[in-house]
Amino acid sequence: MAKQAALLDAANIVRDIIIVADDIVPNVKIYCEKRFKGTWEESFTDGTRQRPAVIGGSYDPVKDVFINEQPFASWTLDENNDWQPPVPMPEGDYDTYKRRAWDEANQRWTAFNQNTNVDYYWDAATSSWTQI
Repeated sequence: MAKQAALLDAANIVRDIIIVADDIVPNVKIYCEKRFKGTWEESFTDGTRQRPAVIGGSYDPVKDVFINEQPFASWTLDENNDWQPPVPMPEGDYDTYKRRAWDEANQRWTAFNQNTNVDYYWDAATSSWTQI
């Protein structure tokens, strides 16, 4: 089975990911650091270190986990190392309100209502979809 290794920059941002056959090397981190230079960490697809490395994401050496890239400046990292929006995504009505997306400029969720062919935004104060 192949192993993955993530190349980290000085800020622990993942800059590259390579695959190495595990029958070639017992320790992917040491192998990559000697062969390719730089700082490397092994990435796993089996849930070890919570999630695999992704280019643009980061590695937290204290928690020993890879963290996905922050999707928007307003989103914050929770205790499970997942990015959370300032306003939670509305639950339900998935059949009516499609193509939900975070609107960073207005700090709100938007969606398209296929029944009315109109765009809506989530009004957190009233817990309802409001036509844009």
